[in-house]
Amino acid sequence: MLAAEEERWAAEQRHVLDVEFIQEHTSGFEAFAQKVNATSWEEIEGESGLSRRDIEEAGRVYVEAEKVIGVYGMGLPNMCMASRTSLP
Repeated sequence: MLAAEEERWAAEQRHVLDVEFIQEHTSGFEAFAQKVNATSWEEIEGESGLSRRDIEEAGRVYVEAEKVIGVYGMGLPNMCMASRTSLP
């Protein structure tokens, strides 16, 4: 995403990222971006279990999509006990 942002801005003067939202509603984005850019593909592939090709393809689909819904989940193993662990 960060590479796509740089490429699109250089080529078309258009953003991939919602930079206005990032500036208004987040903190530490520059430090985050620096950390991402300093992380090797070897480390990313090792930690994620995905190939660089697959990650870049997912990024391309995301960038080219008209609309996107982001979903985060803790996974089925953590959710099967959710009612028991979420109660006081």
